[in-house]
Amino acid sequence: MNALRVGYIHSCLFFFFAIISIGIAPYIPAISTQIIGLLCLCLILIIGIPHGALDVLKAPRIRHCFNLTNNRLFFTIYPLISLIVIGLWWLAPSISLCSFLILAAYHFGKEDSLLYIPSGKRSIYSETLLFIILTGKGSLVIAAPLVFHHTQTLAIFNQLFSHIELPILICYGIFGISVMLSLCVFFFTLPITRYHKSLILDGLAIGLLNWTFSPLVAFTFYFCFLHSVRHSMGIIRLLGNDNWRKGTFLFIRHAAPLTLLTIFFYGIALITLSSSYTITQSVLNTIFIGLAALTVPHIIVEWIIERSDGLI
Repeated sequence: MNALRVGYIHSCLFFFFAIISIGIAPYIPAISTQIIGLLCLCLILIIGIPHGALDVLKAPRIRHCFNLTNNRLFFTIYPLISLIVIGLWWLAPSISLCSFLILAAYHFGKEDSLLYIPSGKRSIYSETLLFIILTGKGSLVIAAPLVFHHTQTLAIFNQLFSHIELPILICYGIFGISVMLSLCVFFFTLPITRYHKSLILDGLAIGLLNWTFSPLVAFTFYFCFLHSVRHSMGIIRLLGNDNWRKGTFLFIRHAAPLTLLTIFFYGIALITLSSSYTITQSVLNTIFIGLAALTVPHIIVEWIIERSDGLI
């Protein structure tokens, strides 16, 4: 089964998952925000984090790019970047949050569309245009909760030690641009294939989940079951040479050590923050600042490898 068909099946399953979730949502007993936050944190750690833990396998590629003799520099700089991100968040939380949202939007837009974007060397103009289009597409994950749960989403932003005010009209504008740029990806940057309609299913599912659930729950569903699962499936196919059983075993074996280490540090962060803040605020800061600290070095690694491969 080729990668495009796998991606299409995954999009269909995620869309049906969104439909089913909407159907059963009214029958779910009320759960406290603290419990919901902890459940979301557990899902992100168990399902969402492992795909990034496979960056460890990219150390030899990075070493080759810089003509290094061993991988020690990679394992020094990677966590150092994470610590710098955390430090910058404490020093300038609003700027850090805005920067992270832009980077995350680009990362989500690119990774979720990677199967359908023609590869090859691109000019600076086309690369810039693609960056804008993919960032706009990925910002749907951020814009949808701002439109459907405006007050709740801003409250989450403000609990991340930042002070951001976005009038609802601006949020509608961002949402409209996100939808428009998502359609640009659909119509202009894809090869002619019947599978590219999966991007429309992804966008509809994201919208439906944000319309039904709170921002944190909707983001957790997206991050774990669309973004992370799709990325993980790509890694599993490569590791197993299309042998899914072998690839899954190798994926778990390689991802487990760093995933467990990440869970350990997340636990320390949660315990430390909970001594000064509420459980809800501690969970939100642990999730989003932790994801920022992991996403930035992950994006840098991907960028270096793409440059070495001549893709950008």
